[in-house]
Amino acid sequence: MSMIMRQTLPIHRFFSTILFLAVTTLTWAYDFAVDGIYYDKNTDGTSVTVTYKTSSDRGYSGSVVIPSTVTYSGKTYSVTSIGSDAFSGCIGLTSITIPESVTSINDYAFYNCSGLTSVTIPNSVTNIGSGAFEYCIGLTSVTIGNGVTSIGEGAFLGTAWYNNQPDGLVYAGKVAYRYKGTMPLGTEIVIKEGTLVIAGSAFWNCSDLTSITIPESVTSISQFAFSGCSGLKSVTIPNSVTNIGYSAFSGCTGLTSVTIGNGVTSIGEGAFLGTAWYNNQPDGLVYAGKVAYRYKGTMPLGTEIVIKEGTLGIAGSAFSGCSGLKSVTIPNSVTNIGYLAFSGCTGLTSVTIPNSVTSIGNSAFYDCSGLKTVTIGSGVTSIGSGAFERCTGLTSVTCHAQKVPSAGSYVFYNVPSTATLYVPAETVEAYKYASQWKDFGRILPITPTAVESLTADEASDTDKDDAIYDLHGHRLQHKPAHGFYIQGGKKYLVK
Repeated sequence: MSMIMRQTLPIHRFFSTILFLAVTTLTWAYDFAVDGIYYDKNTDGTSVTVTYKTSSDRGYSGSVVIPSTVTYSGKTYSVTSIGSDAFSGCIGLTSITIPESVTSINDYAFYNCSGLTSVTIPNSVTNIGSGAFEYCIGLTSVTIGNGVTSIGEGAFLGTAWYNNQPDGLVYAGKVAYRYKGTMPLGTEIVIKEGTLVIAGSAFWNCSDLTSITIPESVTSISQFAFSGCSGLKSVTIPNSVTNIGYSAFSGCTGLTSVTIGNGVTSIGEGAFLGTAWYNNQPDGLVYAGKVAYRYKGTMPLGTEIVIKEGTLGIAGSAFSGCSGLKSVTIPNSVTNIGYLAFSGCTGLTSVTIPNSVTSIGNSAFYDCSGLKTVTIGSGVTSIGSGAFERCTGLTSVTCHAQKVPSAGSYVFYNVPSTATLYVPAETVEAYKYASQWKDFGRILPITPTAVESLTADEASDTDKDDAIYDLHGHRLQHKPAHGFYIQGGKKYLVK
């Protein structure tokens, strides 16, 4: 595993780099082209994403009909996505046909396609990315299928369709897309029943919004949705909502009362930053509903955190920069660990991620340089980019997942080449060929010995006077999840 440094760009360098890329002619390699449409193969090996010919010549004009399947070199692929910037700047594009196989239209896919006059987005599409149709000035007709559950910021800004909408809250399909025009002082908004999502920046900087009613149909509140709504005093988030995005209520300085339903499992970084509600919380770990939201104040050196039972998620940046964190106990109710959740927790030496967790977010344990051992539960299916990047002290990772979790880029970058990965015996070969995982210097089977098989209840009842420890010798503070444990000097398998 490489020890070459991967630098993280400061924010001003990031935007300088983006500007450089925008004005420099670059040629990008597509995987193949059929009938004038360019494709990239997806990692699943069975589907493709529509892309472009080169960054200076997208290669599209006139009427384009995207097929639901495409055959190349004797293999047939399903067309499931329209990639970022795929048709961006194609002013000669006059019509586009999107098949029912497509589930995602990514960021800036049709940005500035000024010749496009109408688009029908089929029911199969669930996501429309940021700026996807931005500045399509000729786009007068937009039909959005009922499957769309996510619309990024500015997706339809600058289109004739949006410009022709009356002032007030504009809906795009079943999404509350954007408040248009100047909002009157003391405005109270009731989002209509059946709405599935509140889009990114939908009410951004609507400082005159004083009341919002969110129906039980809404499942997601997107990033910056209510950011800067300083006149908003209270909000009730219904049980139907599962996700609150990055900075969703940031800068809502007048927001003193927040009621969060039991369905919320994921909260993005800074979702309540700068609100009166957060500012009034005592120092320590602040919970937002059933989510461990943020550690507030300065954490003392050697702090041990036991996240309370019943917690469903750990929010983005919940413990970011908490170098005083010595240990954390995550209960077997948590389903996801958010972006940057434990980044910079240099005092953390080991972590056990329970079987209930299904996803570990981007950079979740980034730069945890003191982290020596990691145990990943059997339920994890995805690990985000850079999740354990710069964990330079890591000696072993034990992953109990029978199916290799999908892994973003740089997941274990800068982890020492001497670190060992332990996985279920029957999956060793699969891990050896899997992206990111294969970079470990040694991949070995988990080989428990002298194991007695018990249920979780039996394990808690056995040798009641003896504490229960994980295989790294850390005492458990909660009922054991599935896996191997030590109690009373014996090793047990909890089924």
